[in-house]
Amino acid sequence: MKLILGIDIGCSTTKIVGLGPDGTPVSMLRTRAEDPITSLYGALGSYLAANSLSLQDVKRVVLTGVGSSCVNQEIYGLPTCKVDEFSASCMGALALSGQSSGVVATMG
Repeated sequence: MKLILGIDIGCSTTKIVGLGPDGTPVSMLRTRAEDPITSLYGALGSYLAANSLSLQDVKRVVLTGVGSSCVNQEIYGLPTCKVDEFSASCMGALALSGQSSGVVATMG
């Protein structure tokens, strides 16, 4: 099974979720590090080890969060893209709620 890994690189915490082929969350992990690059690679290594996975089990990596601005290349040769945090949060909320659509209201 090839997973898509969603990684939110924050200032001090990195969150990672693996999504199965149908978009269902497989597992999640949270790690802390002061440096966003250290946090990214530490979270990725920890996630793979905790789930008995290898890089070959990953289809692609999707990054979001303030720390993603520090990443300008593929991660370990895996296709890598970035998504803004608002879109990532909305998609995550839809997936967790089981809903197929939602309404977003913003101020401003």
